[in-house]
Amino acid sequence: MPRENYRAIAPDAIRKLVELSTLLHKGNLPAGLIHLVYLRASQINGCAYCVDSHTRNHSGSTTSRSGARRRSFRRKSALPWPGPRR
Repeated sequence: MPRENYRAIAPDAIRKLVELSTLLHKGNLPAGLIHLVYLRASQINGCAYCVDSHTRNHSGSTTSRSGARRRSFRRKSALPWPGPRR
């Protein structure tokens, strides 16, 4: 099944997502944490393309054992952020 071309379907929404990404990366949050939030939002939305994309963007950011612990902590702390409201 072919993927949807979201840039053609909703160009204004894509433009706003790019603006949001730019603002996030200019802030104080580590890039790895931002990617984890993107990954979690993609998982919640069920978008396999985005999950794959954000998994590739985040993989290999740190290979040390202490880096793995930091990634684990950040992953756990990022999980609740973009979740559905209850």
